[in-house]
Amino acid sequence: MKSFSGRPFRLALSVVLVGLSLSWTACTNLNYPANELAPSAVGIETDTGTPADTGTPADTGPIASPSTSPTTSPSPSQYGIPESLPTEPSDETLEWHELTRLSRGHRLQGEFGEANTRLAQAALQLAPLPGGNASRRAVFSQRARLARELFLSGEAEAGELLSDELFAEAESAAAIGGASLVDLARDTIERRSEGTNFDFSEEEELRLLSLAFRSAQTGTATRARVNLGFEVASLALHVGQVELARDAIDQSVLDARTTNPLDLDQEASLKVYKSRIALAQGDFQTAEASATGAQRIFETIDANLSSRGVGEATLADVFTVRGETDRSLELARAGYARSQQGEKLYEHARRTMIGALARAEAAAGLLDDARIHYREALAIPVEDSALDERLTVLIQREFDALN
Repeated sequence: MKSFSGRPFRLALSVVLVGLSLSWTACTNLNYPANELAPSAVGIETDTGTPADTGTPADTGPIASPSTSPTTSPSPSQYGIPESLPTEPSDETLEWHELTRLSRGHRLQGEFGEANTRLAQAALQLAPLPGGNASRRAVFSQRARLARELFLSGEAEAGELLSDELFAEAESAAAIGGASLVDLARDTIERRSEGTNFDFSEEEELRLLSLAFRSAQTGTATRARVNLGFEVASLALHVGQVELARDAIDQSVLDARTTNPLDLDQEASLKVYKSRIALAQGDFQTAEASATGAQRIFETIDANLSSRGVGEATLADVFTVRGETDRSLELARAGYARSQQGEKLYEHARRTMIGALARAEAAAGLLDDARIHYREALAIPVEDSALDERLTVLIQREFDALN
């Protein structure tokens, strides 16, 4: 038998060992699991004591042990910067603008109670700021709209509470309101005057209207403010708050000149009421000047008989109060005569003209004639307007005093 000793045998043994080494390296690169510790990367020693050639540098570090093998669950830091699940911040840490954003979401979902709570928290944060601050006004406006939504959704009690809270805030900071306060005041007046749960008086109506008016005064002139000022002036004169009435009518006259200077009919109508308010104040000079100016404007624009008759009757009232009964009777009788010529008059205008004649006659001592004309004025059907209703009450009051 041939011997396997010598150089041929050693060469064959080296080839076998290299093959085994390559096989083990391939298994390691495929990440196959091993139950035993991986052999040293320096290879398997041969019988000559030299490391086997494995195709890798001899100084390569040790192969990872099973404890750090990729088959185990890696820590998050191996993927980059970790993030945690988002959490909703507590109400105590939310800023006012975040609270208003959340309230809008609640309103869209019909969750008006939650929206009210969020906006109240936002308003509390902004309370130290001036009433004219833009952020505070914005939150106030959102709360005013929410109050109206509460009524529409059937939550009347919550709406009333929020409305009263907003009215109180507007009383202490007039600049905070704006158009939203005007809308809220009008809605509240309409609802409370028609409801049975409130003993709603004209004084309370005037309080809400004047709040809206004072707030509007902090802004710029608008046609809406012209109308609001006239409305406040008329009601304030009716309930005897003449200083408020004068302030409101003065504002309306100025705003009308700014917003619509070419509307002479409107300017003359405002002057009529300014004359009446000035007369109630005892400002006879302004009363006469305003009435005379209104009458001339009506004549210049060839106004209808109703407008001209009202201007003439207003000037007659000025002369009556000043004791110039001859002049007042002359004007009042001329206006009354024209009213009987068959031309169509507004009921309010006709009542105004006949009432002026009755006052002039009463001041001149013609009591029987005055009673006749007072009765004639009261017999006219009342128009569906607050102005004509208030004029009817005034004439009835004067007639009762005369009797």
